[in-house]
Amino acid sequence: MLDHLPPEALVLDLGCRSGSYDATQYKFRSVRVDMVRPKVSLGLFVQADSAHLPFREASFDFVVLNHVLEHFEELEPALKEIGRVVKKDGSVFVAIPDASTFSDKLYRRVFRQSGGHVNRFRSAADVEQTLTRHFGLPLIGTRTLFTSLNFLNRRNTRDPGVRGQMLFGGLAQPLVVALNASTRFVDRCFSTRTSVYGWAFYFGWVGEPVELETLANVCVFCGEAHPSHMLEKWGRVKRKFFMRMYQCPGCGTWNGFVEDRAFHPPRRAVPSSMME
Repeated sequence: MLDHLPPEALVLDLGCRSGSYDATQYKFRSVRVDMVRPKVSLGLFVQADSAHLPFREASFDFVVLNHVLEHFEELEPALKEIGRVVKKDGSVFVAIPDASTFSDKLYRRVFRQSGGHVNRFRSAADVEQTLTRHFGLPLIGTRTLFTSLNFLNRRNTRDPGVRGQMLFGGLAQPLVVALNASTRFVDRCFSTRTSVYGWAFYFGWVGEPVELETLANVCVFCGEAHPSHMLEKWGRVKRKFFMRMYQCPGCGTWNGFVEDRAFHPPRRAVPSSMME
């Protein structure tokens, strides 16, 4: 979605912490907004509450809500504000956890005060209806996201602030790899959803057909997901420790490998009329 924005576009990265994407890779302008000022420079940053955004109506061409709605204490006012500041011909990306899944329940157990997850979403259909009403934009597609369990990875919990919120310091990376692979194995054998994280929703003008296929290979360190057939094409898949593993193209971490076709979560078709 970012690739299709014109240079004059204005993007709101809301609840961004250290940034949801690398803005230096694009020509458009990005406005980062969070309640807490980041330790690193993010360019144009505004410290503000999501329920009281200091922007004029229809200011933004694109709004990024990357794993943040579950943290908003005033969810309804925040959604209204997002609908107010996004343009009527704009777009919104949303990624949230499914509170009924193993990974989110584990996350809320591992972190004190549920890791800040004050809102629990359990139905993609309900979320679609709520967000469509507030944003005033058509839903283009919904995609099932798979977990990486990288919040358990000790390599990701070295920050004292993060470590202080946890009941324990995390697990060694090989253990997280084994646990992550085990969730896929259980799901394939028993048709369960232990490897599911949540959903991604796409609203408004997207620019090209949204890829909604399953991406079950998600790195336990960086969290990047890659299609299984591309990992094989790139020569990233090897047999190690009596199992098939792949080396993440993003960070080089070795992960358990599964074929995406082994998983068939519900998907939403992309209306061709929205792509014109």
